[in-house]
Amino acid sequence: MNKKSSNKSFHSEREGQIRFFEGLKISTDVELTHNTDGVYKGTLFEFKLTISDINKVLFQAIKYLSHKRIKGEPIPAQILLVALNEENAYLFNSGDFLGDIEEIYAGAASKNNADFNTKIKPDKIDFSNIKGLQHLTEILEIQKYTKIHIDVFDVVGWANHYYTANPKASKSKLFEELRSPKKFKDYIYPWKGKDIDFKYINDLLNDKIRKKELGAFYTPSPYCRKAVELVRRAIKQLPKGHDYIILDRTAGTGNLEEFLTDKRVNDITIDELDRYIDKELKTKYLQNKKDIINTFYSGHLFGDITVGELEKHKTKISIHNYLSDNEISHTIVNTYELKEWIVLNERLGDKVKLIIPPSAHVKEANPLVNGGDALSDHFILGSKVGRMFISKDYL
Repeated sequence: MNKKSSNKSFHSEREGQIRFFEGLKISTDVELTHNTDGVYKGTLFEFKLTISDINKVLFQAIKYLSHKRIKGEPIPAQILLVALNEENAYLFNSGDFLGDIEEIYAGAASKNNADFNTKIKPDKIDFSNIKGLQHLTEILEIQKYTKIHIDVFDVVGWANHYYTANPKASKSKLFEELRSPKKFKDYIYPWKGKDIDFKYINDLLNDKIRKKELGAFYTPSPYCRKAVELVRRAIKQLPKGHDYIILDRTAGTGNLEEFLTDKRVNDITIDELDRYIDKELKTKYLQNKKDIINTFYSGHLFGDITVGELEKHKTKISIHNYLSDNEISHTIVNTYELKEWIVLNERLGDKVKLIIPPSAHVKEANPLVNGGDALSDHFILGSKVGRMFISKDYL
């Protein structure tokens, strides 16, 4: 059989994604979450220009779904791996990988995927023709989800989801929902555990008002912004071509990492700048680019203009002098308390280079995670756990 020839030659995944969605009459603003390539109704996409190893790409998608579970977000029932230049798509059922989805993965989903293997065969779709495109259209109309189990690692995310939808609810109402899901009936299995299962993280399961009363919020934002400003100064002093890590040995719940960039600087929009720099610098930068904006981008939605577009036109101020690409991906964080580790993993687990410890093992009588004591001899001087953050596999 002759191998299918393709006339597609996309040079970037984003270019191919836009064309793919346009061909299926799907908005190119399709929801982008957790660094994935999109979620549409009951389907999670993973795009590649070409796919030579399906197992490797599938495992990346599984890790994304694991992070969605931890954040209390519904798990799409379908995983669609798309080889853009080959015009092939591979469809999997996420329910076949529930055990893998309910594991904890430290660091970026795109790293360390070579060892995954499955015997499950996907539905292969050739979308270079009308028949294939029609099949994809039918698939993407399906809005189903894979139910997950509530455990100590995902319960905080689902609690936050519940309180966002029900801001006046109490913890007792939350537990009622977990035990007999109504709003979450399509997303979770009924929780069969006992309240004592969450004894070490109990205050994290309260509504937001009660959390504040208990002091469950930590480092203030102004302090975090100042710390990040100093870190960025250090990054800018690195010799050209040198890499770096940001090591936070006492990260707590990750407040100090809140304002680090999590994408390429050129992809940051004007609306998003507030997440990374203070208002004074943003105002100064936009004043400096005022003539550029008025001349070249007057017809654009102001907030959607990207730094990359503005930086095509050189002026006195460049935002690249203040921000670096994806700073959070250079960061290694550590914490010692179970409740802090769970929140840290939920907030940053899919963005940082590594969490120490990579998984939370707890002694029954002690709400502390093994390997997380930054003042212990094995952490400072080196042991199997203590050396982990400087292993070549992670740097």
